[in-house]
Amino acid sequence: MSFTPLYPHLARLEYFLEDGSETFVKGNLVVLDGDGMLAECGADPVSIIGVAAQDASGTENTKIGVWRAEPGVVFSAICSTTTAQTQVGAKYGTADSSSVWKVDIAETGTPSVFVESIDPRKAVGTSGGRLNVTFLASVCQGTED
Repeated sequence: MSFTPLYPHLARLEYFLEDGSETFVKGNLVVLDGDGMLAECGADPVSIIGVAAQDASGTENTKIGVWRAEPGVVFSAICSTTTAQTQVGAKYGTADSSSVWKVDIAETGTPSVFVESIDPRKAVGTSGGRLNVTFLASVCQGTED
């Protein structure tokens, strides 16, 4: 799974109405679009409502669970490259590759996450390892800066 709450009991789960013809899967980054409907984020998102807690139904107005992107809530996410200790404390963007969202180590111009730590379940230096991240307040849709 792309993104998942590291501590699910601390992540706020809310339900939003899905926009029509959505194809996102559990763990993908989602946003409320201009009509207030839930849709998958586009490239280099600058606004994120959260992480899909279930797959899209493909049917408009279906309630979909979302773990809210809020400052301080830690998510485990796939790293776009090998993990390195130098990534801890840095801000990076996110990218979607074949419906798998990752922390994009190459993207520093449009950051959306802060790396808190390397997930210890895989060794440092693991290709496609996991990072523990928080979303930057500036991208958390529906929260105060």
